[in-house]
Amino acid sequence: MIGAKTPAQLEQNLKALEAVEKITPEVKAEIDALIPFVPEPSKPDALTLLRSQYL
Repeated sequence: MIGAKTPAQLEQNLKALEAVEKITPEVKAEIDALIPFVPEPSKPDALTLLRSQYL
């Protein structure tokens, strides 16, 4: 998903995607070793229940 408010921002975002294609498996492994990505389900904040009553 790409989000942009202006055409220029969209163009920048699309250009950034070109860099992703150049990442080799070796480079990805090095990145993952330095910064492990462990996805977690989102947790509701303290005001979730309160907001849900009024929205």
